[in-house]
Amino acid sequence: EKPPAIIQGEIHAPDNVKHPLKAVLFVIARRAKEGGGPPVAVVRLKPKAFPQRFELGKGDMVMGGNWPEEVWLEARLDMDGNAMTKSKDDWTTSMVGPASQGAKDVSLILAAQ
Repeated sequence: EKPPAIIQGEIHAPDNVKHPLKAVLFVIARRAKEGGGPPVAVVRLKPKAFPQRFELGKGDMVMGGNWPEEVWLEARLDMDGNAMTKSKDDWTTSMVGPASQGAKDVSLILAAQ
């Protein structure tokens, strides 16, 4: 059983966003707007119709420990499904935040790179 969500929101995309079956939608929580270091948490989603809901919680944490009071969020629609590669065909969001624990209305908007 997955622990309850700490942060929830929606990912929005323009109508022209098309993705192959192997595409993956990553939602990433970071400690700072500048990024750097390992993320606090990552959730991997199968892309569906947009807007697409997401939830992040303790079960999505990369290194364990305590969830920070605030995080910065970003999303990437990765066309090859491999988190380690980045392509000009991937769609990304700006870094959004800070988001506090319990936030339920975070909005991420995908844009072409």
